[in-house]
Amino acid sequence: MNILFFPSDNDKASGAFLSMAKLAACLKNNYNHNVYVVLSRKGSGQDILDEYGIPTIFIRSYNWIVRLTEIDSSPKSTEMKLKLMLNKIAINRCVKLIEDLKIDIVHINTTWSYVGAEAARICKVPYIWHFREFLEEDQKVCFYDKTYAHRLINDAAAIVCISQSIYNKYSRIVNSQKCLIIYNGVDSKQFLNRNEKILEGNTASFLIVGSISESKGQWQIIEACRMLKEKGYNNFKLSIVGKGNEEYISQLKQLVEDYCLKDNIEFCGFSSNTSKYYRNADITFVCSKAEAFGRVTVEAMLSGSLVIGADTAATIELIRDMETGLLYKYGDISDLTQKIEWVLNEKEIARKISENGCHYMREHMSSETNAKNINELYEKVVRSLNCSKC
Repeated sequence: MNILFFPSDNDKASGAFLSMAKLAACLKNNYNHNVYVVLSRKGSGQDILDEYGIPTIFIRSYNWIVRLTEIDSSPKSTEMKLKLMLNKIAINRCVKLIEDLKIDIVHINTTWSYVGAEAARICKVPYIWHFREFLEEDQKVCFYDKTYAHRLINDAAAIVCISQSIYNKYSRIVNSQKCLIIYNGVDSKQFLNRNEKILEGNTASFLIVGSISESKGQWQIIEACRMLKEKGYNNFKLSIVGKGNEEYISQLKQLVEDYCLKDNIEFCGFSSNTSKYYRNADITFVCSKAEAFGRVTVEAMLSGSLVIGADTAATIELIRDMETGLLYKYGDISDLTQKIEWVLNEKEIARKISENGCHYMREHMSSETNAKNINELYEKVVRSLNCSKC
């Protein structure tokens, strides 16, 4: 098959982009598909696609998303109307590309982008839509024109939801009969490289990875570290890895200083090689309020780190409490602190839980498993299309 992907970004720090890139590589190498990617902007993600040998085409386009605070803004409305007009040029270029490459399936990688779907509709080529984010709940954004968005999404051959939580939201909004759940895949070989068991050193190594924002909950682990210190725990070091809003990061750093935790907490900035942090982490924290999937959860568990996650959204789908990881009540700092204390005092049981988590992710959340499920979906869509022509 000839497959054409449309990501909404071009960033090697983006979990959605990384998932798509690895999927494209698996589809190419394991199933002999001809895979192409249309990039809407310049960026660092191209390096990954080049490394995988995936051909890319640059066609400038704009998303159809607005911030919730800008829905009724006249200047924003004017800006969006201009962008949608410019997108008509991009759609025409995409139509020609689909025809020239004889594309069998168009794959839209996130809810943020629509240009590829419109081009596929014009060409009467089936398109798959990947839903990887809640939008309102986690990113505080929404579709600029919900009526148009829902109509175009409902014309998709299939809607892939990356978790039950995502499915629960969108199956009530769009055609539920087209929705199915296919969990993301992670390159297990990249993270299965731990040399020693957790909690063997004198200092416990804590880690939280991802974009730094209030919804990701970094403040909770800082507060928990304060409580640990008050209870007499001093031998721990938390690494905060990621980038985000500078004002919010400054607020977190001020908290660290106010709580006299500068010797215990380090802001490491963005890293393109997070595996080195996972490899040394005894405990990795996932404190998000609305995690659509939880790539960090999977990566950490594959690396052998014990994950303590908030009992919200997709995190509860990935962690079986006290079996493959630990869950705490979101926003309850006392509960989070108690879970950390338990781990520090029950090291042998904690090691067994981390081993269970690693095994579970290796069996269920690998890139190969994800590609297999997507390939089966492609075959089903193509069979259905051929039958309709009979």
